[in-house]
Amino acid sequence: MSSQCDKPTGGSAPLIAFVGPLPPPLGGFSAITAEVLKRIHRVAEVRRYDATPRGARWRSAVSALCLMGLLLRGRPRALYVALSGGYRKLLDGAFIACARAGRVPVYVHHHSFAYLDRRRWDARWVLRLSRGATHFVLCRRMADLLRRVYRIPESASQVLSNAAFVEACEGTSRARGVLTLGFLSNITREKGVFTFINIVGAARARGMNVRGLIAGPVHATIQAEFFAALQQDMAIEYCGPVYAQAKREFFANVDLLLFPTQYVNEAEPVTIWEALASAVPVLAIARGCIAAQLDAGAGHAWPDRAAFESGALDWLRDCLATPELLAAMRLRARAVHADRHREGLEALGAAVHMMTGRGAAHER
Repeated sequence: MSSQCDKPTGGSAPLIAFVGPLPPPLGGFSAITAEVLKRIHRVAEVRRYDATPRGARWRSAVSALCLMGLLLRGRPRALYVALSGGYRKLLDGAFIACARAGRVPVYVHHHSFAYLDRRRWDARWVLRLSRGATHFVLCRRMADLLRRVYRIPESASQVLSNAAFVEACEGTSRARGVLTLGFLSNITREKGVFTFINIVGAARARGMNVRGLIAGPVHATIQAEFFAALQQDMAIEYCGPVYAQAKREFFANVDLLLFPTQYVNEAEPVTIWEALASAVPVLAIARGCIAAQLDAGAGHAWPDRAAFESGALDWLRDCLATPELLAAMRLRARAVHADRHREGLEALGAAVHMMTGRGAAHER
């Protein structure tokens, strides 16, 4: 964890206190936090506290205390907090408490459903401190749960979708005889990799012409089990971690993305937006905001793993039997992303303007 001051390129600018995890490591949460920082930094001076654990603990403590001192003195124009889904939110709460004491406006960006699907004491404390704050949420369901679980008024929530940070990709022709199913994630049991492997095996056992393509870093705790499972099904290929051009090539080779996550922190996966931006429909388990991502015909979401396993097989059979169905889903995927990306950019521009008093009313 560290604190650092970033200044925009010339001219006096408002000071923004910024708290959140930054890469490395690169994940959905840290990637989005870095993008928000980039947008704010264009128009404001930023004193940032990187909440990703790294380096000496004493330096982290000194950095936190320095930023808290600024907040207590009321120096920054605003405090932005990318709220942790785990117990690190207690430190987030300390920053919020200092901002309130210094009468600094607070903006809380939510990225997890871990404390929304069930009430947690640490979230209750932090969100009580954040009364009067503006809450950036990923979808309306997140705002509704904040209201029902923690009594945060819906008027205090502003939807800021992760779609804002995912650009459209060029479409590619996918005229192939085999249906390629993709899995892209940090490869863990909770993210559903073994469910994916089971689906590919079950589909092939029913005579469906499918293959699997898996990409992402494998967590050490499941490496042996994962590679043993791959040895049992030669129709599944593992690509390793993919980034930038390699990720674009992955989506170019995939017909459908399967996202059978049971991860407790799942919110609004960037991977799903990346798939839709590449005209790849998605079949998923409806955790967090996923159902809202796929509610306009860009795929389908089921309530739990059992429903997913049976329902996804039916969808695969229909896609193989009726190529026009898959073609229509590809068009919807691209259209849904385009609409949500445009709305997200407008919300992002409004959020940055709200915090800094600078910049256009919406991003272009």
